[in-house]
Amino acid sequence: AAREKAEKEAKKKQVVVKVKEVQLSCRIEQHDFDTRVNHAKKFLAEGNKVKAVVRFKGREMSHMELGREVIAKFQAACEGFGVYGVGVFLPILIMALGLGDATSGIEHVISAVKLSGWINLFVLAGFVAGLFLVGRLWHVRQQTWGFWLCAVGLTLLLVGYTKHLPHWILIAGFILYELTLNAGPHLITYVIPAQIYPVTDRGAGTGLAAAFGKMGGILGVFLMPILLKLGGVTLVLCVVIALQVVGGVVTWSLGRKVLPERNG
Repeated sequence: AAREKAEKEAKKKQVVVKVKEVQLSCRIEQHDFDTRVNHAKKFLAEGNKVKAVVRFKGREMSHMELGREVIAKFQAACEGFGVYGVGVFLPILIMALGLGDATSGIEHVISAVKLSGWINLFVLAGFVAGLFLVGRLWHVRQQTWGFWLCAVGLTLLLVGYTKHLPHWILIAGFILYELTLNAGPHLITYVIPAQIYPVTDRGAGTGLAAAFGKMGGILGVFLMPILLKLGGVTLVLCVVIALQVVGGVVTWSLGRKVLPERNG
């Protein structure tokens, strides 16, 4: 009986990634265009994919460049939501974990976004804690432990999810992740380059470090729906935990060589 109940709970929390087709025309009015963009954003917020199709009629076939312009405009309108919005990774994961007040539909999306907003208050707290520690800790150690404590927070989240523990344990895992991520790797990304590169290369070094971080974020947005489809939340969390552990190992092994700890 307990096993059947656990299986039913797991099925409720499963996320099915769907593909929604949005039809456009090369001469679409701005109001209709905005409506389709809003529909696409709502669908993306639920963890699904959107396929945009441009329809041509008659002589419009001789003006394919108009269709390309519409597609580019549609992509640009959705891009900020997909790359920069907190409303992609965190709310989708919250919904997949079964957190929030509502159980389905747009109310579930709204509830997930609200909860992600509260959790992201700890982003600022993490930066403040990191600034307090940055002058007191060896920066390689601060970044390394930041990665590893992120892995601990996500492991707490994973155990809470798979063992059906109280929701506050899952939220505590999220909070630990946000705190340590921003007190460690996110902050130290802008500190270490200034210490290991000569003055003439510091700008480029900091830019490269930040760029690779953003590339990782963009890659995560594209890969997360695939991972959710292949193995659900468990696979997503396992992959991210592994990446955090690897990040800590790489930082510790290479950091000691390029930025040795100074005694006293």
